Amino acid sequence: MYDIESAIEAWKQSFVQHEAVGSEEAHELESHLRETTAELCKNGLSEHEAFMVGTHRLGHPLEL
Repeated sequence: MYDIESAIEAWKQSFVQHEAVGSEEAHELESHLRETTAELCKNGLSEHEAFMVGTHRLGHPLEL
């Protein structure tokens, strides 16, 4: 089973690690990712698929 909590935490830490955003902004991005992931899951995607789509939509730390 896919561990979405670990995936979200690693994704969030990648932003902080690359100093792309501060911790407050990372928390806000996490919130957006969770909302997007939940909505995509309601529309039939698996958690893993929803996470991948959500992170793609929000962007990579170096892009921000």
